[in-house]
Amino acid sequence: QSELLNSLLGAGSHPSAPAGTTPTAGAPLSTLGRSSRPLRILLAEDHPVNQVFATDILQRWGHTVTLAGNGREAVENFIASAFDVVLMDIQMPVMDGFEATGAIRLCERDHGTHIPVVAMTAHAMEGDREQCLSSGMDAYLSKPIRPAELFALLEGLQLQVGAPHVLLPPPVSLTHPERRPEPAILKATGDRHVFDQATALEQCLGNDELLRRMAARFIETVPGLVALITDAAASGDAWALRTSAHTLKGAAASICATAASTVAFALEKAGRDGTLDGVPDLVAQLTTEVQRLNLELSTLAEATPAEGRGVS
Repeated sequence: QSELLNSLLGAGSHPSAPAGTTPTAGAPLSTLGRSSRPLRILLAEDHPVNQVFATDILQRWGHTVTLAGNGREAVENFIASAFDVVLMDIQMPVMDGFEATGAIRLCERDHGTHIPVVAMTAHAMEGDREQCLSSGMDAYLSKPIRPAELFALLEGLQLQVGAPHVLLPPPVSLTHPERRPEPAILKATGDRHVFDQATALEQCLGNDELLRRMAARFIETVPGLVALITDAAASGDAWALRTSAHTLKGAAASICATAASTVAFALEKAGRDGTLDGVPDLVAQLTTEVQRLNLELSTLAEATPAEGRGVS
């Protein structure tokens, strides 16, 4: 499958690019330079941590980014301006990604156009890819965002921008949804890192300032999410539990905080399945993991550039 994807991307290489230079989803992050063609990207993403991360790396590659904080804003921006591609989060307030994509496709009918919409979802479960494609989306990326996969997908998309219809295969790693942990009480995490700073820095393409900004945004927003999760668990509101835990899960995964993300996922699944037995214990564990995580992130967020510098 990897060879097939690489061949497809290679076959569509820009005529001016030397042979063999088309980036692939498995390319080392250190090799990701500026894009071969700047794109006008509409980014629909509601969480500040992911907003900071995605906007920074897309701009670093030379793209122009317009940010929408929910699906309705995405549709309004799409109508008001011209874009080459839309990166569409699935779970957002006001209007979700499926509804927003449907509205965009309706707007395009009168003009005979079709702008590629790439789904971004932290679900990664059976049937998600099919639902995204059947809803009018063209490709599917799993969150947390992996820069090499995103770079490869955009490099493949950009050569077909302007076609009346674009349908690209999803990144190979997403053809089969990832296995996710079951919602069980996790063992003590004292022998695990609260968050993997080295990997997080690598995902930030070595930009320690970006990682510090992401840490600061996480610290600012996570108390509200924990409060929503706690209230939802206490009231037995499964929908609120699922949505709040989903958001926290994605934010924690973006900064490579595996323990907090895993517990949040367990809470999300409990809310989705409506099986709330054991949820109070999971909420208590999540609170502990977030407190431990915030201690480490506070040190990182408050560090000076010299103190926090990793890869230049």
